[in-house]
Amino acid sequence: MRKLAVGAIVALGLATAACGGGGSKTLSKEEYGSQLNAICQDANKAQKEIGTPSNLKELVTKGPQLRDAFNAAVAKAEKLKPPSELKANADKFISEVKELRDLITQLIDAARATNLQKVQEIGLKADALQKDVDSLAPKLGAPACATQST
Repeated sequence: MRKLAVGAIVALGLATAACGGGGSKTLSKEEYGSQLNAICQDANKAQKEIGTPSNLKELVTKGPQLRDAFNAAVAKAEKLKPPSELKANADKFISEVKELRDLITQLIDAARATNLQKVQEIGLKADALQKDVDSLAPKLGAPACATQST
């Protein structure tokens, strides 16, 4: 059961409370990476404070807190304006993180319905998507956004 959707739950760590910055100014490559990395570091810290669900009951109770934190961080990450050389990867990163957010909602709903098979199916999708996110994070100068760094 621990494998429930570890990728999706750890991905929640991507996006909690973030640093400020971004605004309407296009950031340099270094600024973008630094600010995105700080968002992920804060998110990883918040995720650890909430805790990683290890069963369906915990997914039902902790999942919404993790998802809310994730949503807040996604919003902050979206406000960052990447430089042109990072734009394609940054756009793909944000798009995939939003897909993960949707899968997390589905995970919580499946856990509420005590549908372990559905949780496992969604978890597999989330794990595959998380691998893509993990491969993009270092390219954006934000290694803390990859699950291996947590």
